[in-house]
Amino acid sequence: MQLIEKQIIDILHDRFTSMDLAITRWMNLQTDLGLDSLDIMELVVILETEFNIIISDQESDDIRTVDGIIELIREKIQR
Repeated sequence: MQLIEKQIIDILHDRFTSMDLAITRWMNLQTDLGLDSLDIMELVVILETEFNIIISDQESDDIRTVDGIIELIREKIQR
C-alpha cells in the first residue's frame, strides 16, 4: 500500500470508523463508511492539515470514495 493511501485509510480508521472495519479504496464514504456531510467537512480539514494543501468547496462536494480522496491528494501534491 502506498504512503498516501495508508495515511488516508489510517485517518479514516482513527477518526471515523471502528477498528474492525477493513477499509478499501473502493468504499463509498457515505454508504459504506457512514460519513455524513459534517464528517466529510471534518475529514477535509484533517486532510488539508495533514497534507498541507487546500481543498476547494467544489472538490470536497465531489469526494465520494476513498479512492477519490487518494487521487485528489495525489493530484494536489504533484502540483
